[in-house]
Amino acid sequence: MSNNGSAFGKGFFANTKFVHIEMDMHEDLWEALKTACEEPGWETLAGLSFIVAIGLIAVREIQRRYQSGEQTSEDLQSSSETSDS
Repeated sequence: MSNNGSAFGKGFFANTKFVHIEMDMHEDLWEALKTACEEPGWETLAGLSFIVAIGLIAVREIQRRYQSGEQTSEDLQSSSETSDS
């Protein structure tokens, strides 16, 4: 993955090692991800890595809340239903 020419990429990914991944996804999700990267002017690969990192933080917080009893499986289900609307 290259982050040449991108101040965002150079700053966010300084001193990191990279792995190559390949996956299939729905076209509408891909288009939404590309738009989310383009709007702030991020290079697509750097933006995708940032989005995945932020998503991982969110998932870990949900897991932490669930494990500590702050959030129940019913909360998770209702949250999922709300985001699908």
